[in-house]
Amino acid sequence: MTALSLRDVHAGYAGKPVLHGVSLPDVTPGQILALTGPNAAGKSTVLKAIGGFLPVRGTIMLGPDDITRLKPFQRAGKISYMPQALPRGVGLNVFESVLAALRIAGKHGATISGLSLERQAAALIENLDLGDIALSNIDTLSGGQKQMAALAQALVGNPSVLLLDEPTSALDLRHQDEFMRVIRSVAASGTIVVVVLHELALAARMSDRIAVLSKGRIVAEGLPVEVLSRDILADVWGIDAEVTVNARGSLLIDVLGPSRNVIKKEIE
Repeated sequence: MTALSLRDVHAGYAGKPVLHGVSLPDVTPGQILALTGPNAAGKSTVLKAIGGFLPVRGTIMLGPDDITRLKPFQRAGKISYMPQALPRGVGLNVFESVLAALRIAGKHGATISGLSLERQAAALIENLDLGDIALSNIDTLSGGQKQMAALAQALVGNPSVLLLDEPTSALDLRHQDEFMRVIRSVAASGTIVVVVLHELALAARMSDRIAVLSKGRIVAEGLPVEVLSRDILADVWGIDAEVTVNARGSLLIDVLGPSRNVIKKEIE
């Protein structure tokens, strides 16, 4: 099984350490791992370390391969990264953007045998139900449509690992839910998904496992119902909250206010 795992990973920016010995157990095909935590906890840095955008100390395994030792084109054929937002002013429509992504992926051997790039692009757009906006310029799309267009680009070449950096941050509740349901179906096809999410209820509902980061370290990891406890919310986010599970098994978080530790520090 081609699982993804991290062992004692250190990474940062221009001499500024961010991750301090991050380790994660196997994330297997079909699973969604949500990375969450307060601002500047190191969530996006974990994604960039996996994606090869930062120098790394430690081991990142994908199946038998230590991907920190792969050449960039080899890693690009296995791992796809979707940023928070598409660049503006590109001037391409959705079909053209997917086609351009396929041409780049094709240089790494990520093609579908027997199909032209144009047919591959059309098939991917159809699979994601984007036919209505296929000829629309990306800059004219709504936030949810832009995220779906970005996802189409990220899925070219059928990556083994899909990395998503806060894909729902600019979406309303309905589009957050719709987007994550699509991601759920992507994972069900056998893709490993690692996603940064701030919305704890969404992370709890849509992910198989959650890893909570604080100050560049993993402080909790496991099933959402186990990880998102009252103690963790107080220690990591500084909030006092009641955590319950409803009849459908969904985790409910009722924030009551700042934790006692935060109040004490403010008084001092």
